[in-house]
Amino acid sequence: MKNNRIIVLLKSLNKREFNKFVLYVNSPFFNQSSRLVKLINYLASLYPDFPPKLISKEILFKKLYGSKENFEDQKIHDQLSQLLKLFEGFLAQLQLKEQSEKAELHLLDALKQRNLDKQFQRVYRRMEERLSKVENKNPDFFLSHFQMLERQAEFHDQRQIRGKHHNFSEILTSLKTFYLGSSLQYACEILNRSGIAKIDIEFNKQLIEEIRAQLEEEGNPYLEVPTISIYYKILLNLLEPEEIRHYEDLKALLSKYASSFQKSEATVMYAYAQNYCIRQVNKANTHFYEELFELYEALLDAELLNNDNGEFPHEHYKNITTLGLMLKKYDWVFDFLENYKSKLHLAVRENAHSYNLATYYYETQQFPKAMRLLQQVEFTDVYYNVSARATLLKIFFETGDYDSVRYVSQAFQAYLKRNKSIPKLHYNRHLNFILMIKKLSRLSMKRYRLEDKEFMDEIQKLESELASLKEVSFRSWIKGKLRMQDPQPV
Repeated sequence: MKNNRIIVLLKSLNKREFNKFVLYVNSPFFNQSSRLVKLINYLASLYPDFPPKLISKEILFKKLYGSKENFEDQKIHDQLSQLLKLFEGFLAQLQLKEQSEKAELHLLDALKQRNLDKQFQRVYRRMEERLSKVENKNPDFFLSHFQMLERQAEFHDQRQIRGKHHNFSEILTSLKTFYLGSSLQYACEILNRSGIAKIDIEFNKQLIEEIRAQLEEEGNPYLEVPTISIYYKILLNLLEPEEIRHYEDLKALLSKYASSFQKSEATVMYAYAQNYCIRQVNKANTHFYEELFELYEALLDAELLNNDNGEFPHEHYKNITTLGLMLKKYDWVFDFLENYKSKLHLAVRENAHSYNLATYYYETQQFPKAMRLLQQVEFTDVYYNVSARATLLKIFFETGDYDSVRYVSQAFQAYLKRNKSIPKLHYNRHLNFILMIKKLSRLSMKRYRLEDKEFMDEIQKLESELASLKEVSFRSWIKGKLRMQDPQPV
């Protein structure tokens, strides 16, 4: 019973939502079944754990029908199905409440059908005033604006109100703005996924060219709409990545407008800019690391990376730290780590802070501090555990503690083999890293027994082996150690 659909769905609700659902089921307007009221009130006493022993069908049956009636599976199945339907209606109500413009459109329809003309006009003016205060307008705004104007036109037509002339130009403008804005968003998503999923390129290419042709018509007013201008530049970045000016234009538009969009929309816009920088870096345009860092700074300043609970995701915490250290912005990174620690989710706070601070100490050559953090903290998260072990290996190598390299390597390999949750790609990358650092250590230990030529021959063999590996973590770090080709020990 613990995997029953309704139990799974109830567990997805937070406490506030669950309490609202209990009220929803208890409301005679939505539900007139006293048994369903009994059912949800009993389940409410078990939220959020819903112990399996207390929610078996037999126990639920007794709660609803009493102990004297013989158990019938179909009866309890029907009650659970009815509760599921109420749950679906509840979710629809929640969604409608969050999207006030859709609720107002339904209200306008109802008022129009009931010939409540004065109330229709009052609600229309209220919706019109609210929409007029929206600063930056996404495609959904223009759809709502079109639907509002459409209902007003229908209202005047049905009432045959003289002297009222529809503003068809405004209606069509809102509709076309919605179409162009939505089309641009889908076009950008299609191009963004073209390297991942197999998509009908020719068909989509034609659609994208048609959208672009419309936007590039002389005197086109739609490019003045911020959401369209931003996605148009995103489109050009995807179509013509070699033209850096498109990225510069996009960055300027984001700086000007993005903070006034809804958080989720602005984050997506910035993600396209970030992906562009990453693609440029992958093409060896390494100065885009600095551009990527500036985008992160803008996201931090606008608080666009915080989740809905105001918490800072630990994935961003790690990525920003890594990028800042790569650019040698050491003071900035240290301040960032300390300032954002309290914003991390409590369950990952200590691990995330300790690992990233240890990385900072490693990059600033403060090896003892880094080792103390990595050895004293127990990393329960598998990815932090793996990263911490790899950093420890690099520290032991850097400090010439080759015995510890051997010991930690063996423990690291054993951890990888017994941990089945590590994806195969990551497993292979880390395993190859371990094998390479072990070989580097062995070579370093016998350096004084080798002639310079022999030593360089061994280095070249390892370079060839590294080049042959498709998957290996910290490839650049290994390359750097192999390139230390002077006669001194590696």
